[in-house]
Amino acid sequence: MKYLLVFVLLCGSVNVHAQQIGSLPAFTKWYQNPLGVYPLNLHTSHAIILPTLLAATTLLITKKDSALHSRLSYFADAGYYKGYFADKTNVWHQNVGITYNLRKWLAVGVEVTTYYFHDVHNNTPGIGVRPFFRFYPVNKSTFKCYFETGAGLLYTFREFPQPSGFWGDTRMGTHINGTPKYGIGIEVKAAKKIMLTAGVRHIHLSNGNVLGTERNPAHDSNGGYIGVSYCK
Repeated sequence: MKYLLVFVLLCGSVNVHAQQIGSLPAFTKWYQNPLGVYPLNLHTSHAIILPTLLAATTLLITKKDSALHSRLSYFADAGYYKGYFADKTNVWHQNVGITYNLRKWLAVGVEVTTYYFHDVHNNTPGIGVRPFFRFYPVNKSTFKCYFETGAGLLYTFREFPQPSGFWGDTRMGTHINGTPKYGIGIEVKAAKKIMLTAGVRHIHLSNGNVLGTERNPAHDSNGGYIGVSYCK
């Protein structure tokens, strides 16, 4: 599992900014992207950089919990998200992955993530890999509450987003985008080693202006998900 943590730390150095730090379109409402502005910027590469720094610091100053059991979990979840810019894209989203508890209040994970984007201009699936952290303010055997944040890369079979014409925007997206996410969720015990999960997330896609701002229209959406996890 130490190799997974190294992978997360490396991904934390990858810049996937969509806009200049702290900037969002003027018509963005606070509830559409509540943690996406300065100083957190969790709609950018900060979604993995900041939690990586926080996790690394706290691991150095806290002792390993030898009484912590069931460190490794496998999970799957699926949800629906709605874009709030341009074409108001419908997004169906699935994850499968693993998490590993480093402390009772902290887990690191990696997931294979798939999307399907559909609207008047877009109709494409995508697949990617994303490391993330989960922070547990409540972690009991029968009920858990967490905040999660992470970022990875996603490949879409068609360039995404397609030009929308929204406010005169005719930019074409790319096949490869960075995909930060953050959200809150709960886990409820359903059986001896089975937890049911549910939560809400903000999802963002952008390519970090690798081909210039004229090829980075970006995408933002909010939604919810349900899932299940198996504690080994």
